[in-house]
Amino acid sequence: MPKGGDQISAARSDSYPARIVVTQAQIFSALSVLAIANATVNRAKDTIASSGWGTAILDGLGHSWAMWIASALGIALSLRAEPTRATRSDLAVGAGCLLLIALPVKELGAVAATAIAIWFLIRPGVPVRMAGASVIMIAVAVNLLWTPAAMLVLARPLAFVDAHLVGLMAATPAHGNMVGFVHGDGGMVIVAGCTSVANASLALLMWIAIARSVRPQSRPGDILIGAAIFLTVVAINVGRLALMAQDKQTFELVHGPVGAAICNLLITAAGLAWTAFDVRHELFGSVLGVDAGAGDIDRRREAAFAVER
Repeated sequence: MPKGGDQISAARSDSYPARIVVTQAQIFSALSVLAIANATVNRAKDTIASSGWGTAILDGLGHSWAMWIASALGIALSLRAEPTRATRSDLAVGAGCLLLIALPVKELGAVAATAIAIWFLIRPGVPVRMAGASVIMIAVAVNLLWTPAAMLVLARPLAFVDAHLVGLMAATPAHGNMVGFVHGDGGMVIVAGCTSVANASLALLMWIAIARSVRPQSRPGDILIGAAIFLTVVAINVGRLALMAQDKQTFELVHGPVGAAICNLLITAAGLAWTAFDVRHELFGSVLGVDAGAGDIDRRREAAFAVER
C-alpha cells in the first residue's frame, strides 16, 4: 500500500497537464507553409480568375511547378529531421517572421521564408536534415522574390550578354539587347523573361530541392554540378534564341507555345539528368553496388548532435 505522501504526490502530478513541447521542425514547417501561402496566394487567385481552374492548375497557379515541388520537398525534409526542442531564440525568430507573414504584402512572405531558413541554417547544433531543408527554402525564396528583384537591375546587362552570344552563334549583328534576323529585314528584342539566367533559376531550384532531399549534407562538388546545370541551360537558351534569329517565320514558330514547350522540356530534362548524376550513389548505390554512404554520414552526424545536447 502506498504511503499517504506518495498518494498526494501522485495526485498533484496527475492534476498538472502534460507540458507542450514545440520542436524546431514544427516551427520551420508551419512558418514555411504560411510564408509561401502569403507570397503566392494573390497571384494564384488572379490566375484562377483569368484562366479558370483547369488552366491555372496546369500553369502552376501562376508560379512554376518546380517552385511548388521544391517547397513540398523542403517542408517534408524538415519534418524528417531529428526532433529537437525549440529554444526561446527559435520562438523569438519565429514570432518575428509570423508578424511579417501577417501583413498583406506578398513580398514579406518571401522575406519571412528567407529569414526563418537562414536562422535554422546558421544556428549552432542544427540537425543535418533541418539544414538541408533550410537550403531548399532559401532557394524557393530566391525564386519567388530575390531573382525577380535582381532582374529589375540586371535584366538589361544580362539581355545584352545573351544578345551578343546569339549574334556570335547566328553570325548576325547585335546592338544592345536587339538581334537582327539572319534572313530578311527586322530583328528581335531579348527581354528579361527570355534571358538565360531567368531560365536557369528554375533548373537550379529543382536540383537543389532534389539533391538536398536525398543528400541533406552539402559537399565540395556541389558547386561544379550547379555550374554544369547553369552552363547547360545557357547553351539551350542561346541555341533557341539563335533559331529565333533566323527569320520572322522561325521566330514565330520557336517563340510560340510549341517552341516554348520544347525548350522547357529540354531545360527540365537537362536539369534532372545532372541531378540524377549528382545523387547517383544515393539513388542507385544498392543497385550498382556502390556505397551510398551519405545517409550514414547524416545519421552519424545527427546522432553526434544528440549526444552533445
